[in-house]
Amino acid sequence: MDILLDRDLAGNVLWEEDHSVPSIMDVLVPISSLSMSHIQKIAYSNGQPIFTSRPSNKWVLENDGKKQTKRKKKVARNDADELTESSTMSIIPDNGEETWSARAYRPNKEVKKAPPRKRSTEQQWAGLFNTVYIAMRSLYKATFSTIPQHSKFSTSAIPDETNAQKPDIVLTNHKVQAKSWAHVLTCIELTVSDLGTTRDLALFKGVVTKGYLMIREQPWRRFIVLFSIAVWQLRAHYIDRSGLIITRPISIIDQPVCLVDTLNTLSLANCQAHGMDPTIHLCDDICKGQHSDLANGAIGWVEDKRKGILSIMAILWRSQGLFSRGTICYRIQNGKGDEYALKDCWVDEDKKNHEEDVLNCVWGIPNVVTLIEAWDVEYQNEPDSTSRIRDRHGASRTHETMLTVHVLHGDLSPNNFIIHKGSGYFIDFDHAQIILPGNTSVRSRGTGTLPYMSIHLLTACAEKEKTQGTVTIEHCPSDDIESLFYIFVEFVSTYDGPQGYISNSKVERWAETLEDMGHRAGPYKSCLVLVTRHDKQLMNRTTQYFGGIRDLVQEWRLKFFYAAEEQTTITHLEILELIKKWISHEAVDEPLPPTQEADLSSTTHPCRSTRKVIPVKRA
Repeated sequence: MDILLDRDLAGNVLWEEDHSVPSIMDVLVPISSLSMSHIQKIAYSNGQPIFTSRPSNKWVLENDGKKQTKRKKKVARNDADELTESSTMSIIPDNGEETWSARAYRPNKEVKKAPPRKRSTEQQWAGLFNTVYIAMRSLYKATFSTIPQHSKFSTSAIPDETNAQKPDIVLTNHKVQAKSWAHVLTCIELTVSDLGTTRDLALFKGVVTKGYLMIREQPWRRFIVLFSIAVWQLRAHYIDRSGLIITRPISIIDQPVCLVDTLNTLSLANCQAHGMDPTIHLCDDICKGQHSDLANGAIGWVEDKRKGILSIMAILWRSQGLFSRGTICYRIQNGKGDEYALKDCWVDEDKKNHEEDVLNCVWGIPNVVTLIEAWDVEYQNEPDSTSRIRDRHGASRTHETMLTVHVLHGDLSPNNFIIHKGSGYFIDFDHAQIILPGNTSVRSRGTGTLPYMSIHLLTACAEKEKTQGTVTIEHCPSDDIESLFYIFVEFVSTYDGPQGYISNSKVERWAETLEDMGHRAGPYKSCLVLVTRHDKQLMNRTTQYFGGIRDLVQEWRLKFFYAAEEQTTITHLEILELIKKWISHEAVDEPLPPTQEADLSSTTHPCRSTRKVIPVKRA
């Protein structure tokens, strides 16, 4: 399984870094009207609050073990799932993982009073989560006429022959016994280590493993969302067919309402918050055999192209893997008793009609399956795609955005960037110019920082210097894009670790090499960038730390090489497509190590959900 996950994760893990762009957490967990006053009213059955702000904010995981009052015991007997109507919103806590056999009757003479068993950290957290759930369920029940089915946070092991790891906390429908990962809604992993500084922690792989097991057993889900709490930092781990996004951390000490909002979304929202597809349903122990409109022996149903219902009789085949096309083949039956095979899968947006077109071309040829119908799966009356959520999150392409308001920076260098709390900012607009309406460039006297100026600008400046002319030089957006490339090259060829670490102080520096070259800087860069498509000098300068992206240096260089041959310019879209190609392994052979994955969420390929029907013989 580790080999499988390592293969699937390569190039598909996106860590949210930039605080200036939206987070998918904003989409997954809506912000409610809850306040600290609501949280401060929630207490364990003994009256101990779950959260205290004195002397400082703190979640209380251990209750003091005081004996329950008769009134609270009565409440527990009458309805363990409901909350007493008290002002403190106190509830009956989770009783751990005790089984019915453990509660069997024993004669009094055999009973020996034993000290209370200390609950594990996972059980304490599960108790807190269930306390919040029941309190919030009671609060919302007084406002809304319908509340979703009962849920329960549990620390029980989930049986699985391929994986012996026990989840820290899982959320399940408490009316359905969790016999496998097919019954798990989400999972929460806990650690005292900082996932933000050590991205190869066992926690990271543990969360992904649980996600794989869930999507393996529930491939019909649109997405999977898991959560981790590392040193009081909450993260969502969002998995769909386009990859994995790990959200930037939120402190549940500074923002306790966010944790409660997350728990409410998980346990009180409808099943679509967990990525369930409303157009398909596989029966569980509760509803099996209860659908009178389905064929006899059906195990579920699926919507057809006209929103009608087809009975699912069996699962014929399903693909494996975390980010595969998620292909499932069902044997289905319509209302007339005719049976077909239905292929349900996710495909790249740009290839969504490929198989359908091919099947139409070969229609009627003997011994080739016949396509009966094909359609896009819809969600909320629109074709479903992984871009529905991913488009709400993405790396900010600030330079491109500045061009939309006709501003060209004109002097890009490492000295004209600052990084604050993980976000990068452009500064120093002394040489910036406004691109006039109808124009695509500006005229300048050749400004810029020499090591990062484009070859075109350096050549034009050298010619101007020879003739001692006063003519201005054309400065295009592609010149700025080339400057960004040289900044990128300097970083990956200089630094060999985070926080400015340099392993070899004697290595030749990009800026130091070009700073004193003057008019020779243009030819020097031309030799590195434009001489031959097979040259790998820049690529080979990459440090070991950035070794996983050395091929990206070469591919970006070749963009300039071909542009020079064709006498064209480079656009932001071309660089974006280049990174897409690299991420999807069409341009590289080596996987991107976990510690080097960048915030490139907007570059992953969106996938469309489609279904196709072909006839089969009745079994």
